[in-house]
Amino acid sequence: FPWARHDVTLMVREAGIMLPYLVVGLFVGLLVWRWWRKAAGAEFRGPLLALASALLGPVLVTNVLLKGNWGRPRPEDTVRFGGEWDFVAPGTWSSQCADNCSFPSGEATFAFWGLMALALLPRRWHTWAAGVIVIFASTIALLRMAFGKHYFSDVVIGAAVAVTCILVVNWALHRWQLHERLAAWNTSLKRP
Repeated sequence: FPWARHDVTLMVREAGIMLPYLVVGLFVGLLVWRWWRKAAGAEFRGPLLALASALLGPVLVTNVLLKGNWGRPRPEDTVRFGGEWDFVAPGTWSSQCADNCSFPSGEATFAFWGLMALALLPRRWHTWAAGVIVIFASTIALLRMAFGKHYFSDVVIGAAVAVTCILVVNWALHRWQLHERLAAWNTSLKRP
């Protein structure tokens, strides 16, 4: 896996790791700022969608539930590529890998989580924004495969987890009007 040692691809990967964390930090700051201001009609939908879908998709579903329990070894760890473990088909549970396993790709999940921005942007920007986000996320996903860390199925499932969790959280916010309830409750609080 020669790309795993190339300076440019390593820099792109580092950017792919840092960018989602910066976006999450931005939304945490925005949520705290809006909460602190206690402004009437403060909009909480964006920060809630971003933070809840990040916690649900990349953190809980991908890294805690699946990666921590699935046991699928990474490509570089299989016999075919000089490792010690056997190949495990996608969707098949295994006990070969005990920690930080291959299925699904956490970095791909977090990269495709960026699609939640489409729910926050005006419709006229959707095509352009979706193109940029998909190119960025696909680059991160392809690099994970080129580095020998994930199979194609790992990154596809990671993308599917991200999109599904965004849709579920967006649906829940609308269904139960959670962002409106939080805004009303926050407005009702008295300033110190």
